[in-house]
Amino acid sequence: GAEMQATIDAKKALAKAELRNEKLARLLGVQEIKNKTLQDSVKRMEEKASDLEAENRMLRQAVASIPSVKSPSSENHRAHDLQATPLNEKTTNGAIKPMIVDRNGDIHDDDNAELPASNDAEAEKQQQELLIKCISEDLGFSTGRPIAAYLIYRCLVHWRSFEEDRTTVFDRIIQKISAAIEARDSNEKLAYWLSNSCTLLLLLQRTLKTSGSAASARQRRRTSSLNSPKVIMS
Repeated sequence: GAEMQATIDAKKALAKAELRNEKLARLLGVQEIKNKTLQDSVKRMEEKASDLEAENRMLRQAVASIPSVKSPSSENHRAHDLQATPLNEKTTNGAIKPMIVDRNGDIHDDDNAELPASNDAEAEKQQQELLIKCISEDLGFSTGRPIAAYLIYRCLVHWRSFEEDRTTVFDRIIQKISAAIEARDSNEKLAYWLSNSCTLLLLLQRTLKTSGSAASARQRRRTSSLNSPKVIMS
């Protein structure tokens, strides 16, 4: 009797231990899944940070290759740590907003530089010439990405060129790339310009798709507003 009871107690203890082990195994499995998810999230964040760092490095290399340019409006305003390489950004009313690029490739507002309205067209043309001159050189690649394509894209975004139906600078850029591709001076140059044109096309498609979706949403809201019944108060 005593031995049988001891055996029964031992079996019960074993069953409890096995049940406890199963619960621990399930908890361990859940924790492993959580750890894997966390590792994947960290990896994606690291990849995104790496992409941003690579893009910033490309822009800095491109800015470093641009010669210093003085505009009449900035002669009396010289910052100690800024390189005199102004960019112009169009404001909502079409005016030119002076910008400055520092040695790190970061863009800042030039609050002390005021461009008269009469100089807007001249200032914009000057900056377009600077961009065309810059991309005429072989800017190369950074981490496998063509620098010129990203520089062109960033300038177009900065100047709000996508908000206009047609821009002269974009036409000139296309002509420049087309002429370089048609020249076929060497396979290396052809590959360089094809890579830049394909990358620029992808960037433009992404921007235009986003802009098109926003425009469609605005159009739907306007249509809905026009079609909504109006209540006439007597």
